[in-house]
Amino acid sequence: MQYKSTLLLAAALAAPVLCTAQAAPEVAMVAAAKQSGPVAVGGAVTVQGKVKSIDKTHRTVVVVGPKGREVLIRAGAEVRNFDQVAEGDLVTLTYAKALLVELVKAKSSDILEREVQPAVARAEPGSKPGMAVEETVRIHAKVIAVDRKAQTVTLKGAQNTVKLQLSKPELLKGIKAGDHVNAVYKEAAVVQVTAQ
Repeated sequence: MQYKSTLLLAAALAAPVLCTAQAAPEVAMVAAAKQSGPVAVGGAVTVQGKVKSIDKTHRTVVVVGPKGREVLIRAGAEVRNFDQVAEGDLVTLTYAKALLVELVKAKSSDILEREVQPAVARAEPGSKPGMAVEETVRIHAKVIAVDRKAQTVTLKGAQNTVKLQLSKPELLKGIKAGDHVNAVYKEAAVVQVTAQ
């Protein structure tokens, strides 16, 4: 799936910046402004890279990040307007940090699990390449830490441990380290290509 390639681009370009955000390969994107429900902005990070080289036959692009790190990106057939990408183009990634939107105590006997629902928006035909992806992640997890002052909670799920910003402070009511919970959180990112 192309959004996974885009997410790997996001992780690779922003790795020095996002190392505290959480496991970036599972990140997804659709502009934070398009999130529905009682969601506040969880903070965003923007990183730029430059297109170093393009292989149009194999639909790959090498992008150099701000620290000189090179990343090979494979653009599947579903990526619109690939032929418009040129050497020297800037690739801008905006990553919205994970934001917790639902948290409910659960039975500790429940199996740790994870369900991901991605949503993808692509560039319009004829416009510069770009993509927005958002993932809504539903997990059954164990609470590792609660920081009421910073309004964050750290959850250990079936695949990884995530530190989440709260959309509403009341989500932590009655929640403490050691509890098992069902949680829903959203992550979003937008990738845009701009000519230099």
